[in-house]
Amino acid sequence: MGVSDLHEQATSVVERLVAAPGCGPSAAAVGIGDAHSDLVTVARGHGRALDDAGQPMAASSPLPDEPVFDVGSVTKVAITTALCMSLVDDRRLRLDAPVARWFPEFASEARTGVTVRDLLEHQAGLWEWWPTYCAGARTAEEALRVVRELPLRHAPGSGRHYSDLGFMLLGQIVSLEYDAPLADVARDVLLGPLGMAASRYREPSSAPDDRVVATSLGDGHERRMVDSGSPYPVTADSRDFDGWRTRTLVGEANDGNCWHAFGGVAGHAGLFTTVPDLLRFGRALLASLAGEGPWSAGVVRQFCRPGRDPGQALGFRVAAGAAGPVVQHPGFPGCHVGVLPESARVVVLLTNRLHTPGEPPAVAGAWSELVETLEVG
Repeated sequence: MGVSDLHEQATSVVERLVAAPGCGPSAAAVGIGDAHSDLVTVARGHGRALDDAGQPMAASSPLPDEPVFDVGSVTKVAITTALCMSLVDDRRLRLDAPVARWFPEFASEARTGVTVRDLLEHQAGLWEWWPTYCAGARTAEEALRVVRELPLRHAPGSGRHYSDLGFMLLGQIVSLEYDAPLADVARDVLLGPLGMAASRYREPSSAPDDRVVATSLGDGHERRMVDSGSPYPVTADSRDFDGWRTRTLVGEANDGNCWHAFGGVAGHAGLFTTVPDLLRFGRALLASLAGEGPWSAGVVRQFCRPGRDPGQALGFRVAAGAAGPVVQHPGFPGCHVGVLPESARVVVLLTNRLHTPGEPPAVAGAWSELVETLEVG
């Protein structure tokens, strides 16, 4: 499939996403790249923005050339997993090192033996999610203490249980090993060297940036999770927290733990980035697999190889495709990044699907369509 065909397909996906009546997203962008070019194609589009009451505005301004999106859990791979790869490459981190090395709470009988590998593969038995801010956490230190002291939800090694909490711990391990704040490590070790100039964590003190698109209408989704106990039966009460946001979030991480407890900088969420920057990240992975990138080929292969769960590698998720494995990760705000090693392609989908007055639309179908387009091409 030629570049013009790819651009047509990417544009079609974007236009259908933003044209969905009354349910968002109000912004979407798609990028497709290969191992050798900065970009093969980028398409972007905008729907109708919403006011703070959740009502469609009369008109929406066109997106900037490189809109910046809150990518949620894409942070897990584009920051935390990538930095773990760097530490492993430098022989400063062992995947089978016990987590008790950094957190003494993991020396207890129930947690003994939990390793860095378990955290990366979501096999540590931790809760999938927990609103640490409802337990009084207002700093990263307080949030990490809540995470460390929570009883395990599952037996370690009993199966894959995708966990934000595990990546909160991994973010702290990275910070401790580099002896620097996570945001500084991300900037100096990863984002700067890879040329991801538009990518960064955004903290409450960060300057406004008119390239950042709205993410959501406040904390409504997480508050409903707390009140309903669904999808996770947390024993928290939304009345224990008085900082619920109701305004349109622009430049504030949608993830409540990241924003309210970690100050915008966490191992599981908080990255704001663009399509071109994530394409650069994907190209760095492909270059490394070819022996020409920032990580050794052996380490990247190890991190991209399915683990105990066939759909889960070290940090990355892996899906079987017609053209070989797709190494990828989604983000709850409506984002995906993935590489197809055998065809040396990178694909990125960024949306703000949570910026809607109703139930957020799914974007998994659009992602699958893009991946299948590359496989056919």
